[in-house]
Amino acid sequence: MLGLVVVVVLGSTVPTALAVPATVAGGAPFPDRDLIVRDRDRRLRLAVLWEKRQAVTALRDANEIDDIVLREVQAAMDVEEVRLLGPVTPD
Repeated sequence: MLGLVVVVVLGSTVPTALAVPATVAGGAPFPDRDLIVRDRDRRLRLAVLWEKRQAVTALRDANEIDDIVLREVQAAMDVEEVRLLGPVTPD
């Protein structure tokens, strides 16, 4: 039986097609599974941040929040984005 690693986000799961098998045929560990899972988690979190940015901008555009609140929320999201993207290495 093939084991699957599934990322849980906001109470839902990643579709099975995106799940990373824990083992390959014959029971051998899936090569680089942890790296793949971490990368998918990072990309998913970045996508959620993008959606949050769109939502908070829409709230400001609808006059539900003012510019000060928008900038404070964006600053917090900027910190999270930098953390997710990691350090930039010089060429």
